[in-house]
Amino acid sequence: MSTPEVFFRETIDLNRYSNAVAKKYAVTYNEIILNAVNQLRSINQRQAIEIAKGGTRIIAPQTRKRLRAIIKQSKDSLATWSTKSAIDFKKELQGVTILQKDFVEKELKKVTASGDVPINSVAISPKYAESVIMTDPSKINIFTSKAFTEDNFVNFGSGKFSLTATQGAAIRLPNGTTVSKAFRGLAESSVERLDLAVRSGMFAGETLDQIGRRLIGRLDFADFGPLSVKQLALAGGELTKVANNQISTIVRTSVNQVTNQASQAVYAANKKVAPKYEYVATLDSRTSPICQRLDGQIFDYNNGPTPPQHFNCRSTTVPVVDFDGLQKKYPSLEKPPTTQLDTRPSITGRVPQGTTYGNWLLDQDKKLQVKTLGSEGKVKIFKKLAKKEGSGQAALRKMIRNDGSEISLKKLQELYT
Repeated sequence: MSTPEVFFRETIDLNRYSNAVAKKYAVTYNEIILNAVNQLRSINQRQAIEIAKGGTRIIAPQTRKRLRAIIKQSKDSLATWSTKSAIDFKKELQGVTILQKDFVEKELKKVTASGDVPINSVAISPKYAESVIMTDPSKINIFTSKAFTEDNFVNFGSGKFSLTATQGAAIRLPNGTTVSKAFRGLAESSVERLDLAVRSGMFAGETLDQIGRRLIGRLDFADFGPLSVKQLALAGGELTKVANNQISTIVRTSVNQVTNQASQAVYAANKKVAPKYEYVATLDSRTSPICQRLDGQIFDYNNGPTPPQHFNCRSTTVPVVDFDGLQKKYPSLEKPPTTQLDTRPSITGRVPQGTTYGNWLLDQDKKLQVKTLGSEGKVKIFKKLAKKEGSGQAALRKMIRNDGSEISLKKLQELYT
C-alpha cells in the first residue's frame, strides 16, 4: 500500500490558507481596538495639556463618562464583529470543505486512471458549514464511532455519497463549543478586559497613559503619532495579543476539522481503493506529543483517531492506496513512479515517506532534539530507547502515554536507567 506524495504536500497549503483567513479576522478585530485606543489617546493628550497648565491628574467626571462611552461603543462593535466573522467564516469553511473533497477525489482518480478504477464522489450539503458554525455539537464524533460506515452516508444519486449537515453538527472545537460561540466569547472577553483595565486604572488613580500602556503593550502611549493595525497587533497588549492568538486558534482548528472530515468522507466512500488511512503529523519541533505518537500509524476507517487532537492541531490523514489489491481486479492499473510516492516534507527537507516522527527526530541535531523533547536528559533516554527498541518511533511511544501526556524525566530515569 502507498500514498501519493501530493497528499503530504497539501497539508502545508491548508496551513497557509488557515493563516490567511485568521489574519483577515484579526485585522478587523484590531481595527476596533485601534479605534478605542486612539480615543483614549485623544483624551490623554487633552489631559496632558491641562496638567501642563497646572491642572490635576485626577480623571474628571466628564472624562469618566466618555470612557464609559468608549467601552460601550467597543462592546457594540465587537459584537457586530463576532457575528460578521462567523457568517464570513461559514462561507470559508463551506468552500474549503468542497475544495478538499474535490482534491482527494481528483488525486485518487489520478493515481488509478490507468486502470479505469471507478471513484465514488461525495456530495457536500449546502448546510454543512452552517451546521459546523452554528449548531450545538452532538456528543458523538462520527469518525471515531463504530457506527461510522458507508451505510451512514445518504445517497444523493447513483454512486454518490454525502457529507450532511447532521455530520457537520457533530463537529465541535476541542473545548466542546461551537465556532460562533467561540467568536462571541472572544469578543465578550475583550470587552471585559477593556472595561477592567479602565475601571481598575481609575480606581487605582492611574493616568490614561498608564491605562493605555496595558492595552497596547510595548508601544509608547504618550507618542501621539498614528498607530497602524500591524503595530497594534505586534505590541503584545492586553487587547491584542491574546485575542489575535485566539482568532488563529479558532480558524486553524476549524479548518483542520472540516478538511479532515471531508477527506474521511471520500476515503470511506472509496474503501475498495484505499481500505485504510494513515495518521500524519508535521515533522517539526512544534508538533504535540499526542501527534508525535500517532504519526505513521495506520487505521481502519471506523476504528481510529482523526485530527484535530487538540487546538491548533496541524496533523492530517492520508489514504493508503492498495495498489497490489487493485491490480488483481484491474490488471491495466500501473503503480505511479516511486518519485511520486515515497517522500514527505519536513522542516529539515524531504524524507522517505515511511519516516515516522520518532525516526525523523532521531536523525536531527541535538539542538532540535532538546527543543522538541524539552531537556538533554530526555534526549539521552530517547536515544537509548531507540537503540533498544530498534526505532525512534518505538522510543517515543515509550515516553508518551496513549492520551498524549508525557512521562516526566524523573519517571523515565526510574524506568529506563
